[in-house]
Amino acid sequence: MTYAQMLEFVELAQENLGRYPMIYGGSMLREVLRGITQSPLSQCPLWYARYFSAPVGVPPIWGAKTWTLWQYTDGNAGPQPQTVSGIGNCDRDTFNGTQAQLQQNWPFAAGQPFVGV
Repeated sequence: MTYAQMLEFVELAQENLGRYPMIYGGSMLREVLRGITQSPLSQCPLWYARYFSAPVGVPPIWGAKTWTLWQYTDGNAGPQPQTVSGIGNCDRDTFNGTQAQLQQNWPFAAGQPFVGV
């Protein structure tokens, strides 16, 4: 996806849903946003994929500490833990906030049913 396509998608999602979509990306996102320091995309929560010991290299439009979710492993590459008991190797993520903030942002994480749009 090009930068222009990303902007168009985000604008359409915001207009039609009344909120900004979450953006998921890693190395390709960093490449597309190389050299861009300000953008409307910064309004979107960032789900950052970086299989490393820390979420380094976050595109500057979000700043180093403003990611929402960080996928630190795909179950093979990246730091431990890479497994879930009873499941085995799998993607693992962490939320950049408290449990109360997680439950506020995603009520279904608190045991409430998820109703998709």
